[in-house]
Amino acid sequence: MELPALRLLHQRMRQESVDRTTFSYRNNRARLDVVFLVDENPYVLLIGARSEAPYSFELPVLPGYRVPLLFNERLKPLMDALGVRPNPDSPFRTSLFLKDLNEHIPDFVNARDLPTDMLSRRIAASNVEEADKIYFVGWIAHNDGRNVSPKNLDKTRRILGAATADRCQRSNVSTRWSAVAADRSAIGPVPDPR
Repeated sequence: MELPALRLLHQRMRQESVDRTTFSYRNNRARLDVVFLVDENPYVLLIGARSEAPYSFELPVLPGYRVPLLFNERLKPLMDALGVRPNPDSPFRTSLFLKDLNEHIPDFVNARDLPTDMLSRRIAASNVEEADKIYFVGWIAHNDGRNVSPKNLDKTRRILGAATADRCQRSNVSTRWSAVAADRSAIGPVPDPR
């Protein structure tokens, strides 16, 4: 199914030189957090439903800003997260869910408030530095003779994207993370330690 609003959001992302953006909206009983990643091939929509039955999943964004419909093992957890009960007279249709998603895609970019906890869970099975620390706290500009570690760059690349990790490497800047949600900070630009 095509998501035309995603095309417009991507155009805005290009104008602002942003590779990852996020937005949220409500659908039934769930708050949906959506991250659009254009630094992966194919592009990815990461969707997390915050509800009594939390659920997250990824959709590849194919040429023409098309995404596949959900079937089988992905359908029931999504319905549970949204609080939708099976109804033979009015069955749940992923095409209607995606149409609603398309209607909530903004025409502005929000790259400073990426849900790093959701992005971190996406790579939880990987061997990353301090895997329990999933909330972005800030930057450490190394101008004291120390260097950013390869493990920190790997975690930064997996969660915040290649462009941010490359900038951190060039500028010798580490990312700081916390296991405590209250410590979380908005993601600002990578500082230049010079």
